[in-house]
Amino acid sequence: MKFVSLLLFAAFSSLGWASQQSLSYSSPPNAAPFSIHKNDRIAGLCSELIQRFSNTQRLIPEPILVPWKRSFVLAEDGQLDLICGLYKTQQREVLLNYSSAFAQEDVSLFVTTDAPLSYQQWRDLKGLQGAATVGDSWGVQFDHFIAQNLDVMPVVTLQQGFKMLNAKRVDYVIATHYQGLQTLTSMSLQHSIKAHPIRLIEEKLYFAFSKASQHKHLLTDLNQWLDQADTRQFIKEYLIAYEKKLISNP
Repeated sequence: MKFVSLLLFAAFSSLGWASQQSLSYSSPPNAAPFSIHKNDRIAGLCSELIQRFSNTQRLIPEPILVPWKRSFVLAEDGQLDLICGLYKTQQREVLLNYSSAFAQEDVSLFVTTDAPLSYQQWRDLKGLQGAATVGDSWGVQFDHFIAQNLDVMPVVTLQQGFKMLNAKRVDYVIATHYQGLQTLTSMSLQHSIKAHPIRLIEEKLYFAFSKASQHKHLLTDLNQWLDQADTRQFIKEYLIAYEKKLISNP
């Protein structure tokens, strides 16, 4: 009898596993530490959080690796359930139901360690020579301020801007915080150039369910899970560890 019971338990367990639904998700292809597309998987904080949340819902996370703009096309008709690591815009809110913010991606002012700037607010950059990669946008307000008040030289790559900064040809470089740190580490300049402690801009990052997704009702559960102390602590420690690794890399 005990043997039969074990067989029945195994059978029902197998049926339960087979009936589990998937949660398809995507995220920006190159936005470390939040998201990096590697071969056939998505690495980074977004993937870690989705795996943990999926476990609480008995769902199987299914990464969808597509170009960033394609994610929104797929989400429009429910072919993609969830997008992670995106900014909130009115245009996107037509298609998506946003979570509460889970992190922020700052825009930083990068300066040399031996000649730090006295910076408190945007107007302190007047009269200085800056650099930023061509085509970058920092939001309507700061873009307008740059156009009206600052001298920011367009450079083809962030590496070019940091070389100019290291050679004292410019006074600062504008870049997203983690991308800037990652680039400095790849150039072995993380000890010569640093991010100013006062950020230029603070952009919040969100999850968002497709309004056509079969799992859109999970938004409340996701928000409650993101608000749990354990989840907040995990996010904080993940980002601190990533930044420390970049800065301390010899």
